[in-house]
Amino acid sequence: MKQSIYIILLAFITILSCDRIKSKTQETINAESETAAEFVEGIDKTLEVKIKLSTALEKKGLKMGKYAIEDNPLGGTDNLLRLYIIFDNDFEDILYVNVFDKKGLEAGRAKLEVKGEKGHADYFEFTFNKHIEIEFKSSIVIE
Repeated sequence: MKQSIYIILLAFITILSCDRIKSKTQETINAESETAAEFVEGIDKTLEVKIKLSTALEKKGLKMGKYAIEDNPLGGTDNLLRLYIIFDNDFEDILYVNVFDKKGLEAGRAKLEVKGEKGHADYFEFTFNKHIEIEFKSSIVIE
């Protein structure tokens, strides 16, 4: 009889221990996930590049959409700007793009002939010299 009570007591303690371990493990995983998510969100805010379209181009009916900064397949790191341009008016002109580092120093220039019809939009690629790297926290001005 005593032996049965000990076995039941031992089984009960084992079950409680497993639940406690499971609970603590889940709490630890949740805490680490939250920390990782906060870290990634923090990185995302820090890496942001600011792009500004000149007032003159806005008056001509240009708007910007999404953009991506990528490595140029012909060489270089983060030296290709892919920009989605929306045309509210017919447009045909050369766009000049200047890149400034986080300290405000000019880091590079590119130009591209851009043509679009009213109501259309498309992606355009501005290629910079292979020595130019559009760094995090850079600012880009399009004129």
